[in-house]
Amino acid sequence: MRRKAVRKETAGVSLFPFLAVLICTMGALIVLLVLVVQQARVQASTVEAPAPEEIAEQQSAEAERLRKLKEARADHEWRREVLTGVREERAAELVNKRNELSYLEQNIRDLESKWQLLKTQAEELERLSDAKNADQAGLQQRLAAMQAEAERSKRDLDAARETLANRPPAFAIIPYAGPNGTKRRPIYLECTSDAVIFQPEGVRLEAKDFAGPLTPGNPLDAALRATREYWSRLAVAGQDASPYPLLVVRPDGVMAYSKARTAMQGWDDEFGYELVDDDTNLTFPPADPGLAEILNKAIVDARQRQQALIAAMPREYKSRGGLVATSSGGFAPVGGFSRGGGANGFGGDGDASSGFGGRSRGVPGGRGGAGGDTTIGDFDSGPGGTGQSRRGGASDRSTGDGTGTGSGSQSGSGTSGNSANRGGSSANNNGSGNPNQNETRSGKAGSQNGSPGAGGQPGGGSAGSSGAAGGRPGMGGPGGASSSGNGSGNPAALADTRGENWGLPNAAPGLTAVTRPLNVTVLPDRIALMPGPAERWRPIVMPINGPLHDSIDPFVTEVWKQIKNWGIAVPGGYWKPVLTVDVGPGGEARYAELRALLENSGLDVQRKGN
Repeated sequence: MRRKAVRKETAGVSLFPFLAVLICTMGALIVLLVLVVQQARVQASTVEAPAPEEIAEQQSAEAERLRKLKEARADHEWRREVLTGVREERAAELVNKRNELSYLEQNIRDLESKWQLLKTQAEELERLSDAKNADQAGLQQRLAAMQAEAERSKRDLDAARETLANRPPAFAIIPYAGPNGTKRRPIYLECTSDAVIFQPEGVRLEAKDFAGPLTPGNPLDAALRATREYWSRLAVAGQDASPYPLLVVRPDGVMAYSKARTAMQGWDDEFGYELVDDDTNLTFPPADPGLAEILNKAIVDARQRQQALIAAMPREYKSRGGLVATSSGGFAPVGGFSRGGGANGFGGDGDASSGFGGRSRGVPGGRGGAGGDTTIGDFDSGPGGTGQSRRGGASDRSTGDGTGTGSGSQSGSGTSGNSANRGGSSANNNGSGNPNQNETRSGKAGSQNGSPGAGGQPGGGSAGSSGAAGGRPGMGGPGGASSSGNGSGNPAALADTRGENWGLPNAAPGLTAVTRPLNVTVLPDRIALMPGPAERWRPIVMPINGPLHDSIDPFVTEVWKQIKNWGIAVPGGYWKPVLTVDVGPGGEARYAELRALLENSGLDVQRKGN
């Protein structure tokens, strides 16, 4: 049964009384507003218009008021500007005062810090003074010891000063700071009579290191590459790590320089040289022990490679016989290094111990030696540095007259070692030589008696008895033309023994020769290099004692120095000097000698005025 839902009654609000009251109120307000507006219109209509005089007075008063206002405004503007300037000045003064205050405050703080420091130092001095006073005896002993040490130091200083005053001056090779200079680092190679030395490490390459094939990989080339790689690893950022060899040539190191140039085939376009006297003491940078160790290892490895190459091709590197002329007037074996009288030095006039140059004491007659018709025998280094020949007769240790074959051979007598040569000369114990005891290639016997005495001074002699005129000079002999019996008073050209262009150190195939005149004055007793009109160097005078041949090498050396002072000729070229000779009174014979000696040497000789 469902219940019937009961509907609830809800209470409502009736809005009619509120709206009615609102509408009635608004109607009443509208009526009041209309009445007020009408009343205002009535009052406005009753106001009278002002008279023109009043209007003029009002306008005049208004204008006067505006004028005064403008004047007051201008006055205020002026005062504002003045006050603004004053304010800026006061602000600047305030900033300055503030800075001064800051400075004074900082100065006060500094003074306080100094005062504290001085106070601390004073306290420390007082403490030290007390300690010194407490240990006065010990201080006296220390003072005495220090005075004694000062005396010893003074004596050492005086001794060092005396040693320094007596010591010859030392020089250093520095880069040329000019348009053609370089900033690359040099590898110093000092060429001496017995070695090529890497400076300042002191690693030596002796003549035996140049005896093998001088192909890429020879000891010098390997050492240069090792140096370049070592410096490249240690190069500082921004530094040029590509070094170049700088050959420092001593007067007796010409042959070492020649062999070094041959061994440096891969460095032909990047090397330098410096001619230095024997008496010049050079100062090098400090040595690098690490580089010295690397150089020694590279040289040992290169020597082993050379020995392996010689063993693999013995016919190529061991069967080269005979001697060829060298630029120093001596001889060197073909394809190898020469040994002066059994020494392991360069040049047929090398020292008997070891070296690249010097006077031979192993071959009978020293520098004079025995003359040969064409090729003189090979020399191998025997025990004790004595030379032994592969062919020809041996000479015993004796003194006597050296006898040789070929015209113009000069020999001096002296104490001989166990040395011999093909076409050889021998000295019997009785002092007379028999030319028929040894083999000669020409079959022409010629002898020449040498004067006694060691050192190999050439003996005075005559031409061969068979009349072989125009033969080759003796081994290492000085030209040999003066005793060749050719009937001419002029010596033979040195190019016959030294090779063509021997007087041009920088000449090479493919390079361009740039000629430049060089003034020379020739007199009977001297020869001089003279400066040109625009040159400022002093004349170089060399005395002549005896034949000009004996003075030609110093003369050519001075010419080379002048070439070096000229600098670089052109890229890919070299200087070829033309000797313009001014013949003085009585210098005709000397001029003829000079022209004959320098024929085909590369140094052109022209008489001034021709």
